[in-house]
Amino acid sequence: MRFVCKGQGQALLAFRQNAIDRHILRSSPEDPVFATTQNRQSCTAKFSENIRSVIATLFYCPDCRKELSADINVCPDCGTNIRTFWNETDYVDKLINALGHPEPTTPIRAASILGQLQDDRAVEPLINLLEGARDIYIACAAVEALGHFPTDHVLKLLQEVADRHPVLMVKEAAAMQVSNMVCSLHESASAPAMDSHTLSRIATHR
Repeated sequence: MRFVCKGQGQALLAFRQNAIDRHILRSSPEDPVFATTQNRQSCTAKFSENIRSVIATLFYCPDCRKELSADINVCPDCGTNIRTFWNETDYVDKLINALGHPEPTTPIRAASILGQLQDDRAVEPLINLLEGARDIYIACAAVEALGHFPTDHVLKLLQEVADRHPVLMVKEAAAMQVSNMVCSLHESASAPAMDSHTLSRIATHR
């Protein structure tokens, strides 16, 4: 699986600068004032304000992820009633849905909150996020969130990630969570039993 590090934020910055440069190049070459640093800064500020207003109006269908405007109540592609979904879905399920959001910072924030809430409904969706992530930062966010669920199942999964994941950053994040979790499990009277092989592998990452 190929992992990508660049998010949409970098793409927007590149898009913004290209648009500014195109605007400058379209200006009259006889106008020396337009090419000054002060004018470029003014143009950049105006464009930044415009791009913020555009981003603020971008929404996605919670089912098919089609990009929609804020005033659309029913998705024209899949027929999902968006207003009903947001009004009737509870907070945790909304966060779980956000794990599949196409804008990369949204799954990261959702994973972080789900980890803090420690609602068991989030475990399998977080595992799915980790296993399907192509962005290493999303994968790390899933690992860190799963670290808040100190169960034998999650512990063994994270140990597997620490041993075999192809990206060092994700491997190290998983190893750290394994170390934290095993300490927590040993301190808990209700800690699930772990076989000697699992404990031995955990010890190598402490």
